[in-house]
Amino acid sequence: MKPIQSFAPFSTRQYSLLAKYTRNTAHRLGILPRRIFAWILAACFLQTLALAGVESDNKQPVPMLAQQLDKPAWLSDCSVSLREGYDSNVFLDGVSQQYLKKDLQSTKNLSSWVTTIAPRIGFDIAPLFPDQDTIKKLSLTYAPEIGIYHNLPSESYTAHRIIADVKGSLENITFSLENTFSYVRGDKDAPAYPGGYLNAFAQAPPRERRDQFQDHMKFSIQYDQEKFFLLKIFPSSRRLISLL
Repeated sequence: MKPIQSFAPFSTRQYSLLAKYTRNTAHRLGILPRRIFAWILAACFLQTLALAGVESDNKQPVPMLAQQLDKPAWLSDCSVSLREGYDSNVFLDGVSQQYLKKDLQSTKNLSSWVTTIAPRIGFDIAPLFPDQDTIKKLSLTYAPEIGIYHNLPSESYTAHRIIADVKGSLENITFSLENTFSYVRGDKDAPAYPGGYLNAFAQAPPRERRDQFQDHMKFSIQYDQEKFFLLKIFPSSRRLISLL
């Protein structure tokens, strides 16, 4: 019996489209500005030195960068994370090969080791203002993410994210605005399922790895009183997937 709610695979010819991009994966990942990545690493290393102390042979603290340098007030984020994981069903396919025609190949349980590298650097200019009663945060953060699928290179991607964040207050009113603009550099072709089956864009994880632009905004305003408060949130989201 054929399962009703599941994702069908694609044909052998369509399956070969994924392999076609294997050799180009390294080139696609190279779009991440290597110099920016190196600057982020260097800034984080200097920040670590600035906050760390060095001990001499007699266990006495030696005044070095810890006493000469402090974290700038305008530097809000500076970090690099490295994650390693395993995905046992990359395309979230639930259709077994036994339910398919001979010219179709199932993508169920196609697995891969996944390496994710995520540097992050942010700047907040609000502390530089003489009066911070109104504008409490005015930051801009660059947070790229590199995903490497070792066994399925077609699913590798590089996501460039720029986050703008504004927070402030005026008497009994507080407001917050956060906008995230993303450009995902990935494969433009997803598995194409024949017949009446759903396509890969119906599942969020495969869709998020495709070549596309995204823009997410959230604005909130709150009015405070002694016994109650009023809160209104205005979310907004736009997505443009490249079809070229």
